[in-house]
Amino acid sequence: MTKNRSLGFWATTYVCTALLGVALALTYVGLEQPVYYWDFAAYFDTFSQQGTLLVQSPLEWLSHLRTSIATDDYSAAILVPLMPFHIIFGDSRFSYIAGTVAVYLVRPLFSSAE
Repeated sequence: MTKNRSLGFWATTYVCTALLGVALALTYVGLEQPVYYWDFAAYFDTFSQQGTLLVQSPLEWLSHLRTSIATDDYSAAILVPLMPFHIIFGDSRFSYIAGTVAVYLVRPLFSSAE
């Protein structure tokens, strides 16, 4: 297999795995019971706030992000790669879970397989 074909294979495999993960995330969100909402609300609420701020004022978002990195115990920096999901899919629990799956679950899965 040539290098270009190998790269295409892994890119296709990554995209298909990410789409499968997003489909599972959609099912998960649909079946989710909000009884223990406070257990998983912190980063989702921050995701909503950061995404809204990014859309309204990117410069203010950068300033807030810098402050969060410098002062918060649970920094908003980990949410930066998820912001495209907020912009594309909106402010929903599904976009947060789908972004988390696509960004933070699929890539390590491929790293462990190599």
